[in-house]
Formats: sequence, C-alpha cells, structure tokens
Amino acid sequence: MLAAYPFDHRSCDFFTRMTPDERFQETLRQGENIHPNYRQYAENFVSVPWSRMNHHMGCAAEWTEETRNRYFGYLQTPLAGRHFMMGDQMSHDPGWQEGAFSSAHHALGQLQRQVTMDSDTAT
Repeated sequence: MLAAYPFDHRSCDFFTRMTPDERFQETLRQGENIHPNYRQYAENFVSVPWSRMNHHMGCAAEWTEETRNRYFGYLQTPLAGRHFMMGDQMSHDPGWQEGAFSSAHHALGQLQRQVTMDSDTAT
C-alpha cells in the first residue's frame, strides 16, 4: 500500500483536475521513482479528490495556532456532558489516523471519568 497526501493547494489542484484514470497513470509514473518496476506491482487504485466531494472542503482540518488556541478546548468539552466529538480534526494531528485514535482515546477518557464520577455519587 502506498498513500499520498498532497497538502499544498498547487499539488491538490494538479491531481483534482485529472480524471481517475489520469490520476492512476500519474501515480504509476511517480511510483517508478520510488521503486523500479512499480507498475507491475500496482493491482488496484483508489483516489479521492476531497475538494470535489459534496460538503467537504478537503480531507483534513487546517488549524492555525490562533484558531486552535481559541476553539480547541471548547470543542473537546462534551456538550451538555453527553455529546463527545471525535475524529482526526479534533486532534493535534489532523489528516492522520493517529489523530483519529488520539481524539477517540481522549473522548473515551472523558466519558470514563464522567461515568466513574456518576457511579461514585450514586453510592
């Protein structure tokens, strides 16, 4: 498996304008730079031009330091104590599986603390 995540707008636009087959051919061409016979090992291809998907503006959150400082703590606080937000966009590593896992771990820790406190007060 080989994944590519173009993060600058120029690279994103370059791939987004292509048809799926053109993206596949470009991927094969660039793959030859990584591994000499890359083409013979490429069996399947998946490509998602996120900026062309309905209701998406890309594949990852783009936090600035200012917006992270302003909103991040608020977004990680459960709404009414029962709505927990999870996902890579709710982490310090947006766009990566590690971000999704750390966000879920954080939210589950909050839920565990809440349940533990509720059971402590019930006794």
